[in-house]
Amino acid sequence: MRRLLDRLCSHRRALVAWVSVLVAASAQAADIDYTLQFARCDDTPCLHVTLTFAAASDEPTRLRLPTDYAGSAGAATRLRGIRATNVQGANLLQPKDETAIRRQTEGAEVELQAKRGERIHVSYHLLSGTAEETSVSLSEVYLPAISSVRARLLGWTSLAIPLVPARLAPTASLRFLAANGLPVTTRTNLGAAGPSVDFPWHPTALGASIVLMGDFAAIGETKINASDATTQPVLVVQNELSGRDFRQAADDLSRIEATSRRFWGTPAESPPRLVFFGELADRRSSLQGAAFGSAFMTFATSDRTRDGLNYLWMHELQHGWLPHKMVRPNGRRGADLQWFTEGFTEYVTHALMEEAGLRPAGHLNQELAAATERLAAVQSPEPYAALVARFHRDPSTQRPIYDRGFVLASRWDREIRCRSGGQKGLRDVLRGLLVAADQRAVLDRPVVERQFANAGVARPGDDVERFVARGEAMGVTATTSQSCD
Repeated sequence: MRRLLDRLCSHRRALVAWVSVLVAASAQAADIDYTLQFARCDDTPCLHVTLTFAAASDEPTRLRLPTDYAGSAGAATRLRGIRATNVQGANLLQPKDETAIRRQTEGAEVELQAKRGERIHVSYHLLSGTAEETSVSLSEVYLPAISSVRARLLGWTSLAIPLVPARLAPTASLRFLAANGLPVTTRTNLGAAGPSVDFPWHPTALGASIVLMGDFAAIGETKINASDATTQPVLVVQNELSGRDFRQAADDLSRIEATSRRFWGTPAESPPRLVFFGELADRRSSLQGAAFGSAFMTFATSDRTRDGLNYLWMHELQHGWLPHKMVRPNGRRGADLQWFTEGFTEYVTHALMEEAGLRPAGHLNQELAAATERLAAVQSPEPYAALVARFHRDPSTQRPIYDRGFVLASRWDREIRCRSGGQKGLRDVLRGLLVAADQRAVLDRPVVERQFANAGVARPGDDVERFVARGEAMGVTATTSQSCD
């Protein structure tokens, strides 16, 4: 028996060694290569992250460190033992003080020096940024969550990213390993589920990647009636949480996707490949979520129901068209365009929630009435420029920005319908913004105003100045928003 056990152990060691050889061999196939492996750091679960890539020039290569995102702070403090060497073994990390690195703020970078074409090797340990594995606080939702069997990562807050232009590094790969070196099945929006994923390199694409490594529950693929075979979003949850019907949620996702496609008449720029849900530990009723490329990451407290989740998913999905498909890839969007990108998205979201049967008839009018009342109740509206300047750091600014754009969308939808005898509406104008978007380098206020002027809105520039910039009450009630009287 002992001899048999020895032989089994020998075979197992050989298998691990064989897998390691395959991993090492495939590392050379990609221009930029990552390996993420479960490990322990001072008896605490962590990930060992290794990165290899070739220096793009003789000039220093910038390496963007894990950075804070949307209120989730302390990403850089999760790094331990960061090292960078080239093939000669020279220490390339600047600054060399690891403590100083962990003190760096959002967007911190280090410089790596190597000759052009010489491969650089970076390694570090990544600690979990969450106190609990299955329930996170609002300040932790985008930080790495790591246990001995699972890891949930957002690229921006977890991965050191070399700022190598895509034209100089066309391919990249991620590989996922258990502590013993065996492959670990992983879901990510960068490609199909499996122990590895190859993808076209772009620093932003990696930053916006969601990585669900290990023992997560995939509730099932939603079936989308579309020719685009890549559009098969999968709902993944932290665990089988009580009180939620995730199969119903998967069916709702399918309905949301199909309804959105009908409205826009085209696939989204980044069809949802992956939707993650996690339980949120917060004393207040909270719903948090964002779209990252072709994936959603969503969190909710236990009191938030199916209805709230569906609204969040519908809203975030619309951004695949508005604004992402209204400008060519890597094109520029106006920094002050949130009234359009968020407010008009609100209008579309509520309209489609009603159309999909996820909200009752009259829902859009009810939401418009509430938004109109909120705007009218403000005695001294704050200028839009002041609101948008705090948009990403002050959540209180978001509601008035959303509301101003939301009600303006209703006003313009009504005006277009009335001038066209009901033949056209807001949808037609939004679809028009998709046309020739691959030639449009900029999506800004003049582009939007010109599109709506061409559709029959009499004074779009004046409307934006009055109702968005100054925050004047619009005098349009939801119940009469479709009337031409």
